Amino acid sequence: MFFVEWWIVRRFVFSILLFFGSLLCATLVRRKRRLLRLPVQILSVPVALLGLLFVILNYAATGCRSYSNPIYSPDHKSAVRIMVADVGALGGSTDVELFTLHGFNTYTIFSGGSAAVKAEDVHWVSSSELVVQYFGTQYGGQDTSAVKVQCMPR
Repeated sequence: MFFVEWWIVRRFVFSILLFFGSLLCATLVRRKRRLLRLPVQILSVPVALLGLLFVILNYAATGCRSYSNPIYSPDHKSAVRIMVADVGALGGSTDVELFTLHGFNTYTIFSGGSAAVKAEDVHWVSSSELVVQYFGTQYGGQDTSAVKVQCMPR
């Protein structure tokens, strides 16, 4: 199965497009009239720096997350991973992510507090039914059409 964190891919692509798009705009107006050239070049510098800052911050944000090994369904068409975001003194969060369609569809089927779910708390009943036992508070979750999810407190 192919696991891709599409949220970080989208953020990196947007940030890089913002950076290079502003540089391209500044380059394209280089030989235009001064009335058009100056405002575009003045605005393109902060926009390019903002795009570069987004790239750096998104790269730094990936270090706060850790993922469990995938837990595959009995037919190996779906998989579940536990994502733990450790944000230091503020605590953290635990998400259980379901990957279907060879990893191209991702659903967050459980959201909870820090260390709410461990790998031994997730059990596949069948290829279309999943049980997640959690400790603490559940903040949210999502049931999918492909897999029925039951979240039960421990």
